[in-house]
Amino acid sequence: MKRGETVEILRDRWGVPHIYAETEAGALFGQGYAMAEDRLPTMLRCYRKATGRMAEVFGAEWIEHDALVHQHRHDDCARRHYASLPPAIREATDAFAAGIKRFMAEHPERVPDWALAVEPYHSVAMTRWVIWEFIVAKQMLNQLDDLSKQPVTPRGEENGSNAWAVGPRRSASGHVLFHIDPHVEWREEWLWHESHLHGGELHSYGFNHPGKMYHILGHNEQVAWTLTMGAPATADVYELTLHPEQPLKYLYEGEWRDLQVETYSFRVKTDDGYETITRERLSSQHGIIHEVRGHRAYAFKDAYGDILDGPQVWGAIGKAQNLGAFIEAIRPCEINPINLHYADVHGNIYYVRAGRVPVRPADLDRTLPLAGDTAATDWQGIRPFSDLAQVLNPACGWYQNCNTSPAQMFPNSPLHGDNYPNDLLHGRKNDMYMQFERQASHRGLRAYEQLQELDQMTLEQAEALAHDDFMTGADVWIQALTTAYTKNASAWPHLAEAITQLQSWDGHATRTSTGMSVWMMFFRAMKNGGDPDYALWNALLRGEAPTSATEEQLLRWLEAGVAHLTTHFGRLDVPWGELFHMKRGEERWPVDGGEMLPLRIVSGLLPEEDGSGRFYASFGQTCPALVHLEPGNVHSWSALTYGISEHPDSPHFADQGRELFAQGKLKDTWFGRARLEREGAITRRVVLYLDHAELD
Repeated sequence: MKRGETVEILRDRWGVPHIYAETEAGALFGQGYAMAEDRLPTMLRCYRKATGRMAEVFGAEWIEHDALVHQHRHDDCARRHYASLPPAIREATDAFAAGIKRFMAEHPERVPDWALAVEPYHSVAMTRWVIWEFIVAKQMLNQLDDLSKQPVTPRGEENGSNAWAVGPRRSASGHVLFHIDPHVEWREEWLWHESHLHGGELHSYGFNHPGKMYHILGHNEQVAWTLTMGAPATADVYELTLHPEQPLKYLYEGEWRDLQVETYSFRVKTDDGYETITRERLSSQHGIIHEVRGHRAYAFKDAYGDILDGPQVWGAIGKAQNLGAFIEAIRPCEINPINLHYADVHGNIYYVRAGRVPVRPADLDRTLPLAGDTAATDWQGIRPFSDLAQVLNPACGWYQNCNTSPAQMFPNSPLHGDNYPNDLLHGRKNDMYMQFERQASHRGLRAYEQLQELDQMTLEQAEALAHDDFMTGADVWIQALTTAYTKNASAWPHLAEAITQLQSWDGHATRTSTGMSVWMMFFRAMKNGGDPDYALWNALLRGEAPTSATEEQLLRWLEAGVAHLTTHFGRLDVPWGELFHMKRGEERWPVDGGEMLPLRIVSGLLPEEDGSGRFYASFGQTCPALVHLEPGNVHSWSALTYGISEHPDSPHFADQGRELFAQGKLKDTWFGRARLEREGAITRRVVLYLDHAELD
């Protein structure tokens, strides 16, 4: 970044910033400024979350969150990582923070009174915290779940995602089509920020968490990339035996070793001011102790330690011009454990189940915590990148990963247990798709079926698939319900209309569908009523006839759904858009999509507090995007769940959600200045002059 450099921020019709600068650091200065204009309170809350400083302003409800952050040294790790960044990346990180601070200085009225002083390392801390909490910790917490037979921490929605790639041979244009579609909760750090970055060698469009620098989903002039949930096993829990009389000693290879004891402190806001809480951090050779139960301690060991996929990884991905450069960026295996997808203008489509995977002893049973008192369970290093499950240009010409087993991504996939050890394929015992015996989500089955049938995919077909709202698998339940009702019609006459509606339903989750309303109320009652291990679901998928007791339960679930509709609406023919909607602030609007089964997941089903019986969405698709990778003319289309701004008085607070997302539409992203200017899409221009003081 140069003193005197000029940074332009061009806002398009949807308020999305297109940032132009001479240098990469200059573009990231503009990114910090624009992101702060759009999402400053969220960014500052994220930085507090990542550094364990929520309780000092938001009170006691954040004590355990902050304690966990400090216990696992996220803040310390981020500080050390920032200090070791390559000079160019550190300059960019500093520039990003300087852009945030410039906006805060120019607009003090927009700065909340609880704001912390932004530091460059905060964006690194956020990377560490999001990855650890969202992915790595879940692998370890699930082992404790299996041990105790109950969740040890509160669980939110099971996050997921869709992605697919169609190669030139299967594309009507002869160029790659690529789909980006993360599914997460619609809140704070998971509401993606959208932008364009043009400076130095960086020319990328895409999405990232508010508070982070480079795009972690998106494309540049040559390549595109995205992520989906699903990962190799990068973490384990070790069960330690504590000394019966000296609880700070643990057994290892017949000897009692000392636990390392450190203390950490953080502040908590109280009615009288502040309180300082001090806690102990216990560590063993197997990692930090997460929990103690009697004479057993449980240590969390993850393969990342002080390593995290910092800005240098995503910066390199954003500038990659070909597959070789992309692989070099991820070869050190520092990227978070995730499904990573790639496509380029040269016609390549590529997938890798990325992560930093330890070398474990053969035949190690990871379904429960590992024995920590023997060297027989010790890790033996980190696997090289070449060991990871990956595939380039499948023979069928396409692939999909919609939270599906790698073995089910495309016909004759080699990514299965005969070719790879289990820990390279599955991050934890109960991965979402493993709950179904065929190792495929219903979304994955739908994508597989559609991609297999579309011999020459057009852009129109690609967009239709991106928003496909067919409730795959609902037919199995409807058939079982119909059979149960037919056998017992005389005892359940009040269900006749519901059965008729389900039988005539086309299976799509459109806002005008009444069958969808009946189905979803049945499905919600089923989920609330039990089948947590999907035993009944799997039995139906196998074609097994329900027992008389099961048939009665099915009808009771339908009865509960009917009761909800008749109680609150006085009828059964309720359009889905009347029952289910999106909202932001004071705005409400109907939306297509449903829970768990369709490719277009729009979910959450949170009940309105007004007693109306209506529900609103809080989870699902967040930034569906389609990329057409034509050489010299990469084109993309996208939509945010709500809008680029989080300010209720902004015209871009909910515009994309209301006018695009809810209706299954995508907007042109106007990638590249020539297209932006040619189509007259610029609505506002801000010029930032980089003075001397803020660069020193």
